[in-house]
Amino acid sequence: MIHTQWHIHPNIIAGTTGRNDGFSEPPFDSLNMALYLNDDMQNVLKNRGLLADFINVPLSRWVFPKLTHSDRWLRVSEEDAGKGALDESSSPWGVDAVYTHSSNLVLAVGHADCLPILLHCPTRHLIGAIHTGWQGTVKQITDKFLYHWITEERCDPRDIYIYIGPSIRKHNFIVRQDVIDATANMDFNVQPFLTPIDDEHTSMDLQGINIAMMLRHHIPMENITDTQLCTYDHPNQFFSYRRNKITGRQISFIVQK
Repeated sequence: MIHTQWHIHPNIIAGTTGRNDGFSEPPFDSLNMALYLNDDMQNVLKNRGLLADFINVPLSRWVFPKLTHSDRWLRVSEEDAGKGALDESSSPWGVDAVYTHSSNLVLAVGHADCLPILLHCPTRHLIGAIHTGWQGTVKQITDKFLYHWITEERCDPRDIYIYIGPSIRKHNFIVRQDVIDATANMDFNVQPFLTPIDDEHTSMDLQGINIAMMLRHHIPMENITDTQLCTYDHPNQFFSYRRNKITGRQISFIVQK
C-alpha cells in the first residue's frame, strides 16, 4: 500500500502509495486516491480508508488540497482537519502546497507524474507537502515555499529535510518549445536541466530544477532524499498520466505523531 516510505524521524510517518491493493476497477485499478476522476467515489473512499487505518490516523484528520498547478500554499491547522478527505468540495482550493505545526494532521497531495515533495523541520515542529509539475516548477513554487519557511517560519535551512517521491523522470519527460519558452521567466539558469532531442523536442529534468531551488536556499544535499523512481517506467507499480491518459492517482503524505 505504501510503496515508498520516508524514514526521516521516529515521530514522522510519510511516503507515497502505489497503485495496488485497492478497490477501484480498471482503468483506475486499483488504489486510486483521487476523487476528481470518473472513478466510483465509494471505491476511492475505501482506498483512502485503507491507508488511514494502516497509519492509524482517521480520515477526519486528513487534508487534501485541490491542486491547480499554482505557486500558492496554505498553512493549515486543527480547523482544517478533514477538508477534502471525504469530498472534493471541502478541499482547500487553488493551493499546491500545505504545511502545518499541528500533530496528527495528515497532509496529502495527489499525483500521477508530477513531483510530490514532502518537508520536515523538526526544530520548528513543521511538516509540509508540495505538488509541482512543469507549471509549478516554472512558477518556482518550491523556491517560494522554502523562502517562506526560512523567512516567516524561521526555519534554519540546515534543519529542513526534504523527500522527492516517485514522479516522471527526465528520460520520459519530453516537452516542446512552449514549455521551454515558459522557463525564460525563471530567475535562474535552467539550461543545464534541458537536453535537446531534436528541433521540436527537449528532455526536461524537473527533479534537477527543483533540487537546484533547494540548494540555492542552502538546504544541505544530504538533507534531500530522492526516491529516483519514475512513474512512467513502472506501470505495475504507479499511475502515470503520460503513459495512460485515463488513469488513477497515487498520493504522497506526511504526518507528525
